[in-house]
Amino acid sequence: MKKLISLLCAVVFLSACTPASNQPSQQGQSDQEKLTIGFVGPLTGDAASIGQDLKVATELYFEQNPEWAGKQVEVIYEDGQCNGQDAASAAQKLINVDDVSFIIGGVCSGETLGIAPIAERNKVILYTPGSSSPEISGVGRFTFRGAPSDVASSDLMTDLMNGTFTKVALITQNNDYSQAYRAELQQKLPAAGVEILVDEAFNSGTTDFKSILQKVKDSEAEVLLNIPGEIAPGGFITKQARELGIELPVYGGDVLAGTEYFEVAKDAAEGTTIVIASADKTKPGVMEVLDAFEAKQGRPTVVEAYVLLLWDELNIMSQAIQEVGMDTEAIVTYLEEMPPYDGLGGVTDFDENHDANILPNVMVAKDGAFVIKE
Repeated sequence: MKKLISLLCAVVFLSACTPASNQPSQQGQSDQEKLTIGFVGPLTGDAASIGQDLKVATELYFEQNPEWAGKQVEVIYEDGQCNGQDAASAAQKLINVDDVSFIIGGVCSGETLGIAPIAERNKVILYTPGSSSPEISGVGRFTFRGAPSDVASSDLMTDLMNGTFTKVALITQNNDYSQAYRAELQQKLPAAGVEILVDEAFNSGTTDFKSILQKVKDSEAEVLLNIPGEIAPGGFITKQARELGIELPVYGGDVLAGTEYFEVAKDAAEGTTIVIASADKTKPGVMEVLDAFEAKQGRPTVVEAYVLLLWDELNIMSQAIQEVGMDTEAIVTYLEEMPPYDGLGGVTDFDENHDANILPNVMVAKDGAFVIKE
């Protein structure tokens, strides 16, 4: 009897020990199969409408595509507040605490420029779907861009001015995006026979533009180029221009696409023309994503093209990880050598500066939203 009891105890003991020694626990298996990536964008502040839309689009993408290479994807979202300092702090946390190897972002150019050297030092992939400053081109081997560079946008803006206007007023903001765009126009407009009569830059936090706009009113400018680095100031400029009786047409960059522009400028925003990437709604799959976004968020996105470029970015990264794993050096090589990717936002074909070569389009404000100009 004692032998039988001893035998049973041995069997019970071995049965209890076997799973722990020969099989991973459920928790260990879950950890092994998880892939953590980061997101940095303006989740609060002046450009929050754009940052929040891209956050929602990221959530939607991973609801539909929860795994990459058989691993469950977890995204950690950090607020870059549309400036380099906050974005750099967010990136440090994502890399050093959360141990990510891939960051979606930044959204604002200042965010991307703040993160890029940190990503470079740590060999972390930084892929921005929305930053457009020319300074991002070639900023680092581990940084890639899906949105059109402002080199292309300023070319198109110059083409729009050339033959239509001969004298312009240019208002910009003292930040990375706006001053890089300004530098491009300062070279290209005069070369195209367009004179810049007013060239004024303002500091962040400015809300009263009447003194600057009075110079515009007193000049012989035929058009107002409203190119701030944040959305709300652009709205104040357009609104206060109309209040001063300035009836010049208003042209701007992609920053004005956010809802904050319409909230601040109100009726004065009508007719504003911007140069920005735009969505081809006739392309298969485009409306499915945009409709799914609207169903999730309860409203359409304010930046259709950037949602689509983000979608393409995530598909491209998924393919890269499927092909070469999470070795970021190998991912860089894959992205540099991959054939053109025909996605929802256009054809992504990275050049030597890691720009995707997506081209911008012309959109006009109509009834509180920007639509492609016919």
